[in-house]
Amino acid sequence: MVAATHIPVIANGDVTTVAEGKDILAKTEAAGLMIGRGAIRDPLLFKRLRGEAPQNLTRDERSAELCYYITELTGRYRDIFSGDVQVLNKMKAILSMLREDEFFAGEIKKILRTNNLDRFLSLSKKLY
Repeated sequence: MVAATHIPVIANGDVTTVAEGKDILAKTEAAGLMIGRGAIRDPLLFKRLRGEAPQNLTRDERSAELCYYITELTGRYRDIFSGDVQVLNKMKAILSMLREDEFFAGEIKKILRTNNLDRFLSLSKKLY
């Protein structure tokens, strides 16, 4: 179908892993991928698809990625939103997409139950 048009076609639809992304590109011959939730779950997914970041992580590597992600995102959200409640709600929305993390699913579920940003950050530090 892609060959039937001169317009670049972008494929999308629940791409959360490198394997899924490559499979969709191979099957559709699309010019690229549109990734939403998958990129929130794994901010390096684009780099992994291009071969610029490792596909398979150790627990320590995933921990380091989560440390950077949570720290940077919390800092940016503090600059954008007014008050701890808004920051906490935004961070919980992001972390809720990581509930099925292969290494930290149990810990993330516990973190999501907190109602205080300081407690959220304290529990998050246990991931790394």
